[in-house]
Amino acid sequence: MMETIRIRRQGYPMRYEFSTFIDRYRVCIGAMPRSAVNQNLKESVSKICRLILKDDEWRVGLTKVFLKDEHDVEMEVGREKALLKYVLVLQRAIRGWYAKRTFQRLKRSVVKIQALWRAYRARKAYREMIQGYGRLQALWRARRLAFRYNFARKRIVGLSGRAYIRGHIIRNHVTAKREAILTIQAYTRGMIDRKNYRKLLFLRACEELPAKEKKKRLEEFETAEKATLQSLIEKRKRSQVKTAKKKDKEKEREQYQDYHFEKAAAMMSESESEEEDAGRAAIVEEVEEDLAEYSFHKFSSTYFVSAATCNFSKRQLREPLLHIDDEHSRKVALCIWTTILRFMGELPESKYNKTDIEEIEIVPVMTKIYETMGLSYARGRGVLDQKDKEKDDKNRMIKIKLGKASTTDHDPRQFVDKPSTNLEKLHFIIGSGILRPYLRDEIYCQIMKQLTNNSSRPSHARGWLLMSLCLGCFAPTERLTKTLKNFLRNGPASYGPYCEDKLRRTLLNGTRQQPPSWMELTAAKSKKPIMITVTFMDGTTKSLLCDSATTTRELTKSLSDTINLTDTFGFSLFIALFDHVESIGSGNDHVMDAISRFEQIVKKDGAQERHAPWRIFFRKEIFSPWHKADEDKVATNLIYHQICRGVKFGEYKFDSDEKMADLAAKQYYIEFGTDISGSKVMPVVPQWIPDRVLSKKSPSKWAALIVDRHKQGEHVRGRWEPQMVKDHIVNRARFHWSILFSRFYEIMPMRPDSEALLVSRNLDDVAIAFIVTTIQGKDYQFGSQNCADVRELVTTFMEGLRTRSKGWVKILESFKKGDLIMLDEPAGNNLLTSSWASGTNSTTAESGDFPADCVWVLPTLTKPSSATLDLFKMSKSELESLSSRAPQNQEGFPIFDCIYTLEEFSMEFFNPMNQETGGGFFNFSKKEREIVWAKTQEPIRTSHLRSVPLEIVDLAVVMFTTVLKYCGDYASKRPKQGNELTDAIFNIPLNTTGLQDELFVQLMRQLTNNPIPYSEERCWELMWLTCGIFFPTQEVMPYLVKFFNSRKAVYPIADECLMRLQKTTRAGCRKYPPHLVEVEAIQNKTTQIFHKVYFPDDTDEAFEVESSTKARDFCQNIANRLRLKSCEGFSLFVKISEKVISVKEDNFFFDFVRQLTELLRKNKKTFESPQLTYQVFFMRKLWSMCIPGKDLNADCIFHFHQELPKYLRGYHKCTKLEAAQLAAFVYRVKFGEDKSQFPVIPKMLRELIPQDMIKRTGQDEWKRLIVAEFNKNAGKAKEDAKLAFLKVIQKWPTFGSAFFDVKQTFDQMLPTNIIIAINKLGVSLIDPGSKDILTTHNFAKISDWDCGDNYFTMSIGANHAGSKLMCETTLGYKMENLLSSYIDQIHNNLKKQRSRKL
Repeated sequence: MMETIRIRRQGYPMRYEFSTFIDRYRVCIGAMPRSAVNQNLKESVSKICRLILKDDEWRVGLTKVFLKDEHDVEMEVGREKALLKYVLVLQRAIRGWYAKRTFQRLKRSVVKIQALWRAYRARKAYREMIQGYGRLQALWRARRLAFRYNFARKRIVGLSGRAYIRGHIIRNHVTAKREAILTIQAYTRGMIDRKNYRKLLFLRACEELPAKEKKKRLEEFETAEKATLQSLIEKRKRSQVKTAKKKDKEKEREQYQDYHFEKAAAMMSESESEEEDAGRAAIVEEVEEDLAEYSFHKFSSTYFVSAATCNFSKRQLREPLLHIDDEHSRKVALCIWTTILRFMGELPESKYNKTDIEEIEIVPVMTKIYETMGLSYARGRGVLDQKDKEKDDKNRMIKIKLGKASTTDHDPRQFVDKPSTNLEKLHFIIGSGILRPYLRDEIYCQIMKQLTNNSSRPSHARGWLLMSLCLGCFAPTERLTKTLKNFLRNGPASYGPYCEDKLRRTLLNGTRQQPPSWMELTAAKSKKPIMITVTFMDGTTKSLLCDSATTTRELTKSLSDTINLTDTFGFSLFIALFDHVESIGSGNDHVMDAISRFEQIVKKDGAQERHAPWRIFFRKEIFSPWHKADEDKVATNLIYHQICRGVKFGEYKFDSDEKMADLAAKQYYIEFGTDISGSKVMPVVPQWIPDRVLSKKSPSKWAALIVDRHKQGEHVRGRWEPQMVKDHIVNRARFHWSILFSRFYEIMPMRPDSEALLVSRNLDDVAIAFIVTTIQGKDYQFGSQNCADVRELVTTFMEGLRTRSKGWVKILESFKKGDLIMLDEPAGNNLLTSSWASGTNSTTAESGDFPADCVWVLPTLTKPSSATLDLFKMSKSELESLSSRAPQNQEGFPIFDCIYTLEEFSMEFFNPMNQETGGGFFNFSKKEREIVWAKTQEPIRTSHLRSVPLEIVDLAVVMFTTVLKYCGDYASKRPKQGNELTDAIFNIPLNTTGLQDELFVQLMRQLTNNPIPYSEERCWELMWLTCGIFFPTQEVMPYLVKFFNSRKAVYPIADECLMRLQKTTRAGCRKYPPHLVEVEAIQNKTTQIFHKVYFPDDTDEAFEVESSTKARDFCQNIANRLRLKSCEGFSLFVKISEKVISVKEDNFFFDFVRQLTELLRKNKKTFESPQLTYQVFFMRKLWSMCIPGKDLNADCIFHFHQELPKYLRGYHKCTKLEAAQLAAFVYRVKFGEDKSQFPVIPKMLRELIPQDMIKRTGQDEWKRLIVAEFNKNAGKAKEDAKLAFLKVIQKWPTFGSAFFDVKQTFDQMLPTNIIIAINKLGVSLIDPGSKDILTTHNFAKISDWDCGDNYFTMSIGANHAGSKLMCETTLGYKMENLLSSYIDQIHNNLKKQRSRKL
């Protein structure tokens, strides 16, 4: 073998063919062509070998080359060197090419940048030069104009040109007036003479006639003269109207007088004589009606203040464009200007503030605008003339419909300083114009200013969009109307006619009450009409076009014409959002107002306006008393489907199943005819019968009942037409569900001399009060926001009934009073317009004619009852005695004099009456002034008590108004949620000293002679809550006790209030308003509040909690119920929003929960419901006096279940044997003596062993140890196992500790991550890895501590020589509370020891 190897080595193991060899090693001989190599392969191979190989031991054969192993290695090395040399050449060439290309690119870029920079610098220099020349030209022109102006002014003043022109005007005016007087006198004298002359001729012609005929002719002559005179009077009125228009033109001409003087002065600078002629012509000439004269430039020159111009500007305004007296309104105008700039894109949006996220996303803009409508809105406008006062009353009504204003002024920049969407900006701008009519001209002037000479196309388009939306909501005043029309006519073709049409529609239908909706904004962008889909009760829909000014009357008429509906009375539009349905009527209300209001509701709920799922329905709202179903088949069909749909969904309910089955049988007859069977009825039963009824009775029973009612039906036997059956159903529904087919209004009773009544008498179109007079002669006065609608509806019913009256007429003055006359046919309308009528006296059966002015047509279609007829026979004194009845309370008991009132108290402590009424604002009668201590439904103007300081009188007024709202005595547009009203009531006396007595007096007044049961009940609720919050002073306390004692027999809640008042007097006053739990309890008619408390062993119990219950008393009650030996060391814990906080012993329980809720909502800005849910836990907090075995109930319920989680988390340091022993005790607590769970112990080690010790030993080993320890304690009960568990842990220094994982970087000697344990020994620092106690700081050594949201600090020892511990943790509040509690306990124990020694 070795010899073979030696021979092999001496030979040539490497043998290559020539072609293969040359292909591999050709690179070694340089650039040799391929063709040259192929011509002589052998020579090429020899050349390669000689060039690379150092010896000549290689051989070249005929077709192969023979090499040894070392030769092959040398050839490979040579080949590598050659390749490396060529690679370097390639790299050098490529890098050079890349560097050259990069350089060329950079050179081209630099040249281009240089060219651009030089061009920019040249253009900049050119612009600066042009600007300089422009400034120079402007300066020269300004000086030239100033010179010409001063020169012309001197000429005018010197020549008395202005005085001459004014004198000329006055002389012309006096001459014209004198000529007019002379003309009138001449015409009057001529008319009188001509009349006397005609009369004289007539008398001469009648001298020969008989006396009777002469008298008759004379009467006819006088009648003809009166008619002639009447025609002359009407002609004179028309002439006066023309004269008034002419005076308006003259007034407008005087407004532009300054402009004409400037024009006259400019002309006088060229020629004195020409100047005088032109000036006179400019002043004297009549102003034509052409709108070209009403340019925005002239208007701005006349009315703008602070040298403001009419041109576009991006700067903020220092003052409003127009004169505004009120300072608050000027601020609002400037905020509107800022909002317009941002809407048009000329001003950047304000930056986001995290604290405002909730308000930005949830609160609608109109709610923010209401907050700015404070008392200054009513007080800051000064004295108004009569015309402005009427307008102010109208605007006040609009404000009432939009929402009640706040009683304090808010900064209007609360909206401007926050980011907002385009729709919110529109709501702020247009909503301010709706609520503040005196700002409408200001808004239009600001928009027109931004559209004048605006070179930015996007800004210009946005401005016209804003203009169109404003025109769709409100119109300008008369002062600006013509100027605005001229501006719109000169506007762009795409927006000018569109905006002009909107202005025309707004002037026709009046001002809106809500800002534009998202739908209007979308339609305005495309300048297309709005498409609204209306759903009918039969399931069909119609899509109609409308605009911003479309009213419900117009839309209702269009719908009626579309479906050929003739009897349109009572059909109204309804808008629905989810389960909220609201009637928007069929009157003058705007349709888009309702849509905008519902979009704001969706916005308040957190969604976007564009996603508001509102729907509009067309349905019957109210029947007329004379309704006939057979007159209009279309109306009857709609009402029929409305009834069927309402029955199905529970809107209309029957009092028996037979009536519902009867309706279903008629539906079957209408749809399927007379052929009926149970199998045919079964499929339609779920479609016609409500689900709530089907759950009580099976469909088969309903089918059988429907079949039975069908066979008994009169319509089946009489073969009625389906339309007759529908008529029958509608007529029955009209009387059966009359209350559901009604129009509802929110009203409240009012005093006869209230301000609202005065307004209703003075204004024809806007009223907030109305009077109902009964046949007894008694007037009932009510206040409502819909008085005009109520008046229109009642008037329609009364006139319609009188017109259709069948003749039941009352004799009032002549004949026998109270007789009933029956007419032959319905002729009530004819009776009202004629002098005589004929009829039959139903009492005497006599027939004949009677004078129409002695009767009264009863508005009824049926004969009135005898009791009603007897009222007409009574005298005035009898009617007055009948109407004066003693008032009764809600149980029907009369109000006797023995019930204590505040009459005696008011004489001594009340303010004078004239102060309350604000100097005679309400003109009460003498009787009313004597009962200022009794129930009222009107707000007060000052406090009841004289002792209330003047600076807080306004708060007393606000408090009383809120009490009226809670009791339902004062209308409130927006419903209040939860405890919103109670918070508003109680926050005032709790935060302001001196108003506690005022609140008690207000409630006692509202509970005195209160005839409204609902109001009285709500007022008792407030009294019950008040007695649990605070108590009155010694001045009011005796009267309050008398008030309660005198009402115990009639009102049981009075005794409850007295008991609560006594408890509050002993426990002290609360610091916060009632909690929602307290408010809901009394509203649900219960005075006991039970609260669920959770314990560590996963059990819970309910305990009664009173308003005066403190945490200490609550803990004692729980300890007594659980039979604990002592409640010392235990505490209440409230868990709310992922936080668990201990309740201090001296805190009222509900006060602490309320305080904690408000604090968390303020810190987190939560978007949840107004009241956060919470849970109450009862656990041991301080472990100083805890000794296992001393209180077995406490050990089993609290100690074991509180220590077990801390043990399993691995906070304690224990040995392997102790862990097994404790695991056996835990197993025994869980399963008792049950050993069947032994096999699953490895799977449940996390429930038995600390989590950091599980991996130290195998699962089977842990199982063996646990089973062994379990067997050692055989027969031990679960309670004994819990006690044994606690006794083992008690030996450890960390027993009863509260552990906190923190991170510290202050002390370099300690680890970064440590565990802080607080127990009865002090504060211990534990290494989280080894569980060794690094150090323990006694409580006596701790000098100071503090905490925050993310940190906890503690100082040990003296400040100058001690140390400090600073930790990062989110549980600092728990550490601070626990540390304070331990130290307070030590101080209390020391005090007790000292007291015992003394």
